[in-house]
Amino acid sequence: MNKLFKGLLSVVVALAMVIGVMPSVEVHAEESKSFCIVDGGCYSTLQDAVDNAGNNATITFSKDEEQADGVTITDKNLTIDLKGHTFTVTEGASTNNRNIIINGSSVVTVENGTLVAKGNYSSGAYGTIRTEGTANVKLTNLKLYNYRGNGLNIKACTGTTVTIDNTEIYSQYGGGIESAGGTI
Repeated sequence: MNKLFKGLLSVVVALAMVIGVMPSVEVHAEESKSFCIVDGGCYSTLQDAVDNAGNNATITFSKDEEQADGVTITDKNLTIDLKGHTFTVTEGASTNNRNIIINGSSVVTVENGTLVAKGNYSSGAYGTIRTEGTANVKLTNLKLYNYRGNGLNIKACTGTTVTIDNTEIYSQYGGGIESAGGTI
């Protein structure tokens, strides 16, 4: 019995020594960053990824995300690939608050996922896409949901072009698509 106890004690001490010299495992902050620029860094918000992306960059999603504020893209050529994920925006203090506002001379493709403008009849995000300036936007393989009363899923302002391909559009209280001088 004494011999068995000493043997077990030796094994426990040896394991403790091995564990003590093993390298520790670190959790990297990158794992919590959902928006990555292909061949670039990863970011916690889509706005940070857009701000840090160069022209002709592709930003990808690694998981579903819900944020209070949407994103504004100005004078950039980008692809936003949701990779099957959902981007939800919850707040809407003004009629311009959308999931994505694309303005200036931007050329942007948004593809492969779901955009949700969350809210109810009188509050929440106002819609999913708004284009301004001379923006040229392509929406491909998307589902767009708008839950705001009188909100618009897509609003194309004067001078802009929006191309919609294989995209489903849902508006709980009406709205849908508006060409406010833009081409759809």
